[in-house]
Amino acid sequence: MDSLLAPAGDLTRGPLGRQVAALGWPLAGAMILHALFNLVDLLFVGRIAGQGTEAIAAVHTAGVLNMVVMIVANGICVGALAIAARLCGEGKPGEAGRVGDQTLGILLGLAIAAGVPGVVLSRPLVALCGLSGLSADLAHTYNWIMMSGSGTMFLLLHTTTLMRAAGESVWPMVLLVLSNVLNLVLDYLMIFGWGPIPAMGVAGAAWATVISRGVGAVGGLLLLSRGVRGIRFHPSGMRPEPRMAGRILRIGLPQSAQIVIWILSVGVLNRVVTEVAEPGWGHVVVAAYGVGVRLDMLAFFGCAAWGGAAASFVGQNLGAKNPARAAAATWAAAGWAAVLAAAIGTTYLLIPHAVVRLFLVSETPGVVEEGVRYLHWVVPAYLFVALNVVLSQAMNGAGSTLTPLALDAGVRLGLQIPLAFWLPEVSGLRVAGVWATVLLANALLCALFVAVFLLGRWKHKRLD
Repeated sequence: MDSLLAPAGDLTRGPLGRQVAALGWPLAGAMILHALFNLVDLLFVGRIAGQGTEAIAAVHTAGVLNMVVMIVANGICVGALAIAARLCGEGKPGEAGRVGDQTLGILLGLAIAAGVPGVVLSRPLVALCGLSGLSADLAHTYNWIMMSGSGTMFLLLHTTTLMRAAGESVWPMVLLVLSNVLNLVLDYLMIFGWGPIPAMGVAGAAWATVISRGVGAVGGLLLLSRGVRGIRFHPSGMRPEPRMAGRILRIGLPQSAQIVIWILSVGVLNRVVTEVAEPGWGHVVVAAYGVGVRLDMLAFFGCAAWGGAAASFVGQNLGAKNPARAAAATWAAAGWAAVLAAAIGTTYLLIPHAVVRLFLVSETPGVVEEGVRYLHWVVPAYLFVALNVVLSQAMNGAGSTLTPLALDAGVRLGLQIPLAFWLPEVSGLRVAGVWATVLLANALLCALFVAVFLLGRWKHKRLD
């Protein structure tokens, strides 16, 4: 009877299945919405009169540049979640709040450290990415605005992550939905203009993102100032504590490196498909790959939300000295992630031509056909991705971030990339051979993550 009366936000007691679903589904919905609005951003800028193609190239390229600092910020937040959730499980939400204060100070420092050179060096960075002419000018504009406002995105990420560490799911969902709906409205108003608001084009898209994320971040800070599940924000707690900051970074940065490896593999495959494509069709397969990766992100973001739920359960239950419940919650979250991935993947396979066309501003001959072929090869990997993401984040939630990094690096860099150069020619599949490596790599990663998770060494990870 006592287990049914566990306080809200306490993930160490109570009906496990109901708690996992209650924490995971709101996060999954918010994260999928987040991915959808990012895609809508590209559709909006692609309809700027006389600049559509250049605007898409600019926003895509500048988005990659911004992703680098966001990856670092995400890793820092993962480190904070692992420590804060463990402390909540030990019944020490006050100390978890101190971890949040320290993390906030680190992220503000990162915003300055990345923002200043990001603005000053914006044009050289854009040129380094190969853009020139109007595309380069638009990318520079978008990039310097986004880099100067990176702090708003860091704070929104931090506040929602800290609330999840305490077992709170509703407010993170509300903040993410609010900021993304606001981003959608501001996108339209500031890109195309309305009434007294001038049409700002690509610059408007950047300002809309910074403002909407800023509103969500301020809302998160106000909530934490009042206290969420016992965690409270105290500005005085931002004074640097080197030992605490070191623990956060030591746990979090390997997770950042894990995402960098994934992005690197995507970039290398982008280059490989141009080399194995039929002469004159390189731009077609790259466009198809770009659409395919965007579609993959919907499934990835949804699975990542269940991984975040698993990380929160693992952290709290290891703190409460209940590793069996931590493992059971992880498998439950992995099951829900697989259901979501299967639903998204089935939709893609039932109407693949319509799905690919949805994200094409203008239809280039061959892009839809190659995009459909990509989906036929890669969608079956979504079930593997669901397990990979959830088990990886569960280990991250335990503070065991080096193991997922080693697995990803070994498979993606040591196997998938070499295989992508070799398999297309040997098999005669050409571009489809590259798509096949995505399926094979995720299948192998899934087997390895399941084996390592079952070994259970993550259950004994110390966060000293």
